[in-house]
Amino acid sequence: MNRRDISALDELVSVDYRGGGHGWPGDVTALRAFYQWQAQMRPDWSISVQESIEVGGCVVLRAFAAGTIADEEQSRPLAAPTQRAVEWLAMYRVEDERILEIQVLEVRERSMR
Repeated sequence: MNRRDISALDELVSVDYRGGGHGWPGDVTALRAFYQWQAQMRPDWSISVQESIEVGGCVVLRAFAAGTIADEEQSRPLAAPTQRAVEWLAMYRVEDERILEIQVLEVRERSMR
């Protein structure tokens, strides 16, 4: 998603995808809409995985994202674009090499690195 390539969802995410936690999209249609919004409203947003552990079909990761945001996730425009950084912990369930589930466990605002 760092390249703003929404078609990657078709390659990486199961049509049976389910998600949740901290407002995370619950189905593949909502996930696609989220990434389309992110590509438009966070033009230089970049995500990096800080740590990960895999056990069977379960992957837990800690990731960091930072960049410019033009509006809040509730589609409220900001007075001016601003810099923001977040870190999160999420659990991914993978089946047949596709993401079947994402559960966001924790999200924290962070300083820009």
